[in-house]
Amino acid sequence: MHGVVSIKGLDTLYSLIELPLPEDRQELDIVEEGATIIVPHNIAEWPIGTDRPPPPAPGRCKTDPKKYRLFRLASEVEPAGYEPTGLMYGGAYSPEQWRRLAEAIPAIRAFESIPADPPGVMSEARRHIREG
Repeated sequence: MHGVVSIKGLDTLYSLIELPLPEDRQELDIVEEGATIIVPHNIAEWPIGTDRPPPPAPGRCKTDPKKYRLFRLASEVEPAGYEPTGLMYGGAYSPEQWRRLAEAIPAIRAFESIPADPPGVMSEARRHIREG
């Protein structure tokens, strides 16, 4: 059965063509079994010469909780009858693709746990390189 899941501790929704077996779900929050995410065909397009838009915003249908949809802008979610999820969209995965991603979960978590650089650290590093 297909569904929508997220990895515990990461703020991303994934659409799976086939849900993992129960014993392989330890890292997952099963958001909704049998749920689908509508991905408009042009969601990642933007006109040449303009700034790249923010990442698509997933919304969950207010009348059908098994129905999700990606919106180009977060401001489009509620007027379309969806509620914001506050999550990112990680894509649709076949069982093989998901197995490969699941193997990378520890590395993804390690990367996510790195704190952001304090303000000004990059300019200070550049100064040292120029002077060095």
